Amino acid sequence: MRLRNSIRRIRDRRFSTEIWFSLKIVTTYIILGILYVILSDATLFRIVSPDSIFRFNIMMDSIFVIITTLMLHSFIYHSLIALRHSEKELKATKETLESFINHTTDPIIMVDLQGTILKVNKAFEQMFGWSAEEVVGRISPLLHDEFKDEEQKLRQIVSSGGQVTGYETIRKRKDGSQVDVSETFSPVRDAAGNIYAFANIIRDITERKRAMEKEHKRAEEALRDAEKMKYIYMERERLARDLHDTVAQDIAYANMQLKFITKRVGIIEIAELRKSLHAIYSILEQGFSELRQTLYNMNHVADLGIFLRDTLTLFEKRTGIVTDLQLEGLPDNLDVHFITQVSRIIQETLTNIRKHANATRVDIRIIYTKAQLQIQISDNGCGFDVNGVDTNHHFGLRSIRERCQQIKGNAEVNSIVDKGTQWTFVFNLGRSVLNQFRLCEE
Repeated sequence: MRLRNSIRRIRDRRFSTEIWFSLKIVTTYIILGILYVILSDATLFRIVSPDSIFRFNIMMDSIFVIITTLMLHSFIYHSLIALRHSEKELKATKETLESFINHTTDPIIMVDLQGTILKVNKAFEQMFGWSAEEVVGRISPLLHDEFKDEEQKLRQIVSSGGQVTGYETIRKRKDGSQVDVSETFSPVRDAAGNIYAFANIIRDITERKRAMEKEHKRAEEALRDAEKMKYIYMERERLARDLHDTVAQDIAYANMQLKFITKRVGIIEIAELRKSLHAIYSILEQGFSELRQTLYNMNHVADLGIFLRDTLTLFEKRTGIVTDLQLEGLPDNLDVHFITQVSRIIQETLTNIRKHANATRVDIRIIYTKAQLQIQISDNGCGFDVNGVDTNHHFGLRSIRERCQQIKGNAEVNSIVDKGTQWTFVFNLGRSVLNQFRLCEE
């Protein structure tokens, strides 16, 4: 910008000098013309003799030549003085620009319209390792193969009047290492305003990137911790509910029966006593079985197939509900935490069927591919109105959906009153999903 202003001042100064010189010449010619007309009129009226006019013309021509020569000499002299002054200004401006470019901490590259490097500063040599002699006259060696067309597109944007500021990309050093940079492209114009080169200012943002990555990792860790705590609270809530609905009620019933028997000691018949004790034994046995099942559910599941067969066998034995298992492919290399979460979704669904469905049959279908795991659980129970149920107040449905969302799965339920219910769970098995949702199960 400063160089352009200097050129404009020089051009304006020379233009003003030329106009002033032309005005002097025109004025001289006008004066001589007026004198010539006056003398010619005087000759016609014989006021002045023809010989005097002839001599006067010769004298006027000589004076005009002398005046013109002197004015031209003055013009050339002043032009040379102005040119020398302008050269000094240009030299000072150039030295200032050179000093600025070479002492700035950001690398600066100047390239022509074809991308050939015209000039680099010292910061470029320090950051990338190439000397000016190694890169001037060459296409930029900073570009990786996959970024060959990137810089050309950026130059086209600037050429068409657009702006490229803070463009983040990756560049290559002489030793082959990579550096994260932010680039700004600006056009370089000549005196006529035409673009003949581009200035590329580069800023190393490696430290900023590292700080952002650390912050991102901290945020991810905080999110994972929050997910873990949410999972732990869900497990505590589920465990408390399971114990309350099964073991606690069984123990409470046994306690009431024992108190009743204690009050009737001495008057109760032996047969009735045996019957009551047998009922208490059955209740306690059932409570113990429930407690053992609850503890089993808290363990990790390593093999989904074995888990399904054991769970359905126990489910049939405890409820009398017939089950059917269909396996269309079975995962054997999935993360143990992922399988554990899937198994608990299945357990939660079976628990809801046992408590609320009044079903006589349950069908489970597993469809497995490398990209997806799909689980369908359907029963022939009483069904319910899906739109009429508030999942926020129905713990079982809410728990199933939340567990599914934790491992980035999708849960859909379709139910018809008096016809039955079908749950469909779909899990995409991308590597990032499995790695991201390894939840703590302590």
